[in-house]
Parts: sequence; C-alpha cells; structure tokens
Amino acid sequence: TIVDLPIFSVVQWLYLSVILGRERVNIIDNDSKIIEPGKFNLLPLCFVEKKAKACDLFISTWALSESSKETQDFVVKNDFFGAKNILFANQESDSRFKTASEIGDIVAGKASYTEEIEFLPGNRYSFL
Repeated sequence: TIVDLPIFSVVQWLYLSVILGRERVNIIDNDSKIIEPGKFNLLPLCFVEKKAKACDLFISTWALSESSKETQDFVVKNDFFGAKNILFANQESDSRFKTASEIGDIVAGKASYTEEIEFLPGNRYSFL
C-alpha cells in the first residue's frame, strides 16, 4: 500500500498500470473500495484514517519530515502503522520544516541504526 497525495496516487496508478498491468494495481478512490491483497494498493491521504491497516515496512524519504506537525503526530500516534521495519530519511529543522528534526529524533530513537548522509549535511537515514 502506497500512501500519497491524491495527484501522486493518480500518477502512480498510471505508471504502475502501464508497467505491471491494470489488474495488479488498485487505487482507492471512494469509501467503498477495499485494500486488495496481492495488489499494489494506492491510498490517497484522504482515505488514510478509514483504510490504513498495519504494515510491515514504513518508508518515508523526507516526506514525513516535510509534513505538518499534525501529520507527524498522526503517524507517531498510530505507531508508524505497526511497521516492523522502517526506512526513514529526514533533514534538520529549518524555517520551512520546523519539526523535521523532532520527527527525525523520534524515528532515530526507535531505529536500530542511524547514519548521517555525508554528501547531504544535516540529513540522515534511520533504519529499523
């Protein structure tokens, strides 16, 4: 299941449908659609609270650290949707992303390994 902004969910649907075939891709575009096992499920943000289930892997490469504090709190409150594994990239806080370091520190506290990104000063990867 890939969670993203609605416009990017459509772009992902188009790409994955062309590459893998429409039968392998399920886009959640209304309340009655369900997440289908064995398919790539595209879940626009507007359906996350109703449709998000536990996951095995949570990946966010800068998206969550660039999100609002409310979004970050929602993900933390839901314990990263129960993910057993996390791949997370974030940057230090700045005037545009005031809580980037805060969410990064939360993830780093859960992580089994955190690595500064040498060629991107102030950025790091965390893995669980």
